[in-house]
Amino acid sequence: MREDIASITEFSHVVGAIYDCAIDPRQWPNAIREVCQATNCAAGIIGAHDLNSLSSLIREHWNYEPEWLEKIQICATELAGLWDGVADLHERPIDEPLTALRDIPEQFVQSRYYREWAEPLGFIDTIQMTPLRQPSRIGAFGVWRHKSSVK
Repeated sequence: MREDIASITEFSHVVGAIYDCAIDPRQWPNAIREVCQATNCAAGIIGAHDLNSLSSLIREHWNYEPEWLEKIQICATELAGLWDGVADLHERPIDEPLTALRDIPEQFVQSRYYREWAEPLGFIDTIQMTPLRQPSRIGAFGVWRHKSSVK
């Protein structure tokens, strides 16, 4: 029973951190950290992806070194293209996350984005929520699983 209470308390803490961002958007890195800690993930990003121009923009992040944030921009075209490869992206329920290894496994592991960005950092999969879905634009909140989190 105590585990349930701890889980509810932890969940409430994460939700509170996200709500704090409505008052002070500078709190997003802290909220992303809270989500990562609750989900046993190593890093997180909030971004927008234009599916027409195949460009990506990172709005907020937690636990990335500046050089890796720069490097992700090199792969931005391919990253946006990966989003376009998720067959049911616009039809899936808004509260159903996607994971790269489940939803686009071959495209993901064969991509330059994975080989040159995610894999060298030790990331093995990403869990993504897409609260903004327009025909030509996706807004995503994503967290990354690190290989050290898998037993």
